[in-house]
Amino acid sequence: MSKIISSLLIMAVIILVILGLNTSSQGISSLTAEERKPVIGWQIENQQVNVFALGQEYRISSQDISQAGEGAWHAARQQCSIFVNYLKKIWTIFNVLFLK
Repeated sequence: MSKIISSLLIMAVIILVILGLNTSSQGISSLTAEERKPVIGWQIENQQVNVFALGQEYRISSQDISQAGEGAWHAARQQCSIFVNYLKKIWTIFNVLFLK
């Protein structure tokens, strides 16, 4: 239980640091009349996700997200199949050594 609480506290501190960085970036932007982007953030508009990281903007379309999801699903199924084959080999060895 204490690990869960400490993990939540660490996540809260990280979120507060990110919010503080974004606030200070916004304050500097207003003082210098310069258009600065958030340090870390994201925005969704017109089925396109804009991710901001260290002042850089990365645009990700829904098609890119679906392709990445399909690739991740394929890789996960492949890794699962490899794991099942590995367990079958271990079971065969265990069966031969101890059960027969």
